[in-house]
Amino acid sequence: MTTTKNTLSVHQIQQLEIGKNGNIMPVFRDLGQDGTLKGSLLGILYPGIKVASVNVPVEPLSELEESRVRNAMGNLTWKGIRYKLVGASGSAKEGKFYFVDEQHHTKIADRFQNWPQAAIVYFGILVSNCRVTIEEPDLRVLVVTDGNLGTNDCRAWLRRSIFEKLSLAEGAFYQFRIAFQNTQGKGSFKVMEDEVADILDADAVLPESCIKPGLKIPAKLYQLFGSGRRFRGHVVLGVRDVSRQLEFESSYTLTQHAPGEAILTEILPQTRDRITKVSAAVGEGRYEELLELIGHNPAKLQAGEVGLEEEVDTVEGLLLADKSGYIVKNPWVNAQLDKLLARWTFKACSGGAFHLSAFALADDGYLIAVDGKLYHGSDWIPFQHSISPLKSKRGLCVRYPIRMFQDCTASKGGAEIVPVACPELFKAKAVLDASVVRKVTVYVCAEMTRGESNPSGASMLKVKTRLI
Repeated sequence: MTTTKNTLSVHQIQQLEIGKNGNIMPVFRDLGQDGTLKGSLLGILYPGIKVASVNVPVEPLSELEESRVRNAMGNLTWKGIRYKLVGASGSAKEGKFYFVDEQHHTKIADRFQNWPQAAIVYFGILVSNCRVTIEEPDLRVLVVTDGNLGTNDCRAWLRRSIFEKLSLAEGAFYQFRIAFQNTQGKGSFKVMEDEVADILDADAVLPESCIKPGLKIPAKLYQLFGSGRRFRGHVVLGVRDVSRQLEFESSYTLTQHAPGEAILTEILPQTRDRITKVSAAVGEGRYEELLELIGHNPAKLQAGEVGLEEEVDTVEGLLLADKSGYIVKNPWVNAQLDKLLARWTFKACSGGAFHLSAFALADDGYLIAVDGKLYHGSDWIPFQHSISPLKSKRGLCVRYPIRMFQDCTASKGGAEIVPVACPELFKAKAVLDASVVRKVTVYVCAEMTRGESNPSGASMLKVKTRLI
């Protein structure tokens, strides 16, 4: 088996806009990665493809304007290339659609079973940028029902020897995009050992929920596939993101649901301490420390505040470039610093100024081989329990961004639930050998906690991984 690691030349996506009168205009070119096919499955599958990202009006239009926009979309030609509508992504609600050149339109339509609604929803799988992509000329893919072989909703397995070619950090799970045969899928995967993959005769195991749109299997033929459907051939795999340890700032939506005890013993003391540090940094001119205290930390960026981060970057660059410290007296810089401090003060007063250690959620699926025999399971950990290396016996599982009380769930830690759950975990009718039980238990515990660190303290507000 050979692997081609792709380094794509930058192929810019044409960025166009259709006005109310049906006129087609270029828009300011996005020089970022999202404006190219670099790192996308589409660019690897169809090297010569031409793609246009087209913005259409989203405000209410008259019948005449609607007709003109519709005609423009159906007869889009730019720089001598005729484009045809092929799909969209989550940006469709913002009036952004993707077009491809006429020569590739039929091929893309076939990938989505000539189902326009599916292309509108899932075309983003092919065009989204990935951190790393690999192309395998001969890969074996096994598609199983959700929950079988330790899979879960959109959570798959990848052979370790293939995973190592991606050169990614160990001890995590990975958000991926995949294209094989004439279909595609997305989700996250964990790593299965080569011994397991050899027994299954598969290099990747995908649950049906990963495939977008779903495979068409007549009900009367479903039983013929046994444990799943098998595919073999050319596969393109991309990893979009990797789970990692992060740190999030507090927010009003979290604090409003906190119990009174936590507010008095944790939130207020930590907030007062940070306010003291911010005041001292301002008074002594320690601006690098100040900017970090009020939110500037690229490795721990609060989700949804990219605009703020860019604003802080500008102020930070100016403050750090001037070693004399006089730049802070510049009216614009001083005004921007005041604005950042005012924004931070409002957040501190309304939501607290404490930080939370965060771990990405992982499911409890496992798939291992012991003495040549497979053991697998999923959804076996009780709903409000978790396995993690944290010292605290209780924790808080939080969905970010928090929208409602149900996004905060208390969880109980402790690996002691593994031996208790062994009979169901193995789903074995016969009594297992005690040595095998110990091996599997140790392996599962190690797999659940692998890659996480143990922060000091045992706070009720520490975000813990809940395996569901």
